[in-house]
Amino acid sequence: MSVSLKGLNVSYLSPEYRSPTSALRDFLGNGGKSLAVLVIHLISVAVASGSRLRTRQVA
Repeated sequence: MSVSLKGLNVSYLSPEYRSPTSALRDFLGNGGKSLAVLVIHLISVAVASGSRLRTRQVA
């Protein structure tokens, strides 16, 4: 999970999120938006892996 969050901090959020403490500080200050970004990311990953699994089972 921490690896995923590090990747999320670097890839999906703006450059000031490089350090986990600043990401956490902003998460606490602006929790709704950060939580929405995380949830959307997790959903898209789940959908992508789910469709890959379905494709593999069909083929």
